[in-house]
Amino acid sequence: MAGWGMYIIAALLAVWADVGAHPVPAFVAGALGVLVMGVFHAQIGAFDKKPPVTT
Repeated sequence: MAGWGMYIIAALLAVWADVGAHPVPAFVAGALGVLVMGVFHAQIGAFDKKPPVTT
């Protein structure tokens, strides 16, 4: 449910920001957001659950 909500918010922000007029900055901002969230989930994990440590 939260995923759909964030998807709708992202779509509304993309329309509001007029992404078509500024495609390169929009792509860079999106790519940086994906990178930050990927690193966050790789290090801390979702909901503060650390990934299991394999030995």
